[in-house]
Amino acid sequence: MIDPSCFLVLDLDDTLYPEVDYQNSGFRAVGAFCERLFKWNANESLIQWRDEGDRDPFGRLCRELGVSESGKDSFVWIYRNHFPDIQLTQSTQHSLALLEQSQAGIAILTDGRSVTQRLKLKALGLERFPVFISEDYGDAKPDTKRFEHVEASFQASKYCYVGDNPKKDFLAPNSLGWQTIGLVGSGKNTHNQSMVGLDASYKPDAWINHLSDLISA
Repeated sequence: MIDPSCFLVLDLDDTLYPEVDYQNSGFRAVGAFCERLFKWNANESLIQWRDEGDRDPFGRLCRELGVSESGKDSFVWIYRNHFPDIQLTQSTQHSLALLEQSQAGIAILTDGRSVTQRLKLKALGLERFPVFISEDYGDAKPDTKRFEHVEASFQASKYCYVGDNPKKDFLAPNSLGWQTIGLVGSGKNTHNQSMVGLDASYKPDAWINHLSDLISA
């Protein structure tokens, strides 16, 4: 599916691993903190509130504990700065190893906070790859800034971006003439993958079901 001369750039969350795994890991870290301080492990409640659609579970946690709303900052800090219990599937590890051998190069381009994303990369064993994190560059997808940095940093005849969110992942690389590939989620993705109402400029060139499809297709 991708030419061996292509420099491959990968999204991180919900592309290389399920972001829900990170959320659950963060909730466990906050839950353990609450157990030490308040004698109540809030992990299961945080997961339940998230699954019920609560977009501010840490605010709700403050109310349940009877502490000031400003206490949410402490819970968010623990969540964002904990060392996550996440891992790559064996299939993803194998696919990355093969792609490292076959492609002109590989980098990771991800939105998020620098420390948080780097902790994820370390937990996943991906520190060996160059990484372009939004907080480090003062931008976020669909801005073209980091994609242009990739081009300036790694000379290649072709570039390809693999992501999961059609609302922001593919517009910038499409505008630069990159090949774009969407990875179909498991149904638990953080962002809805519906393309209803999206202009063609937001859509990837193709969708795949597994990272290994980049090799076998």
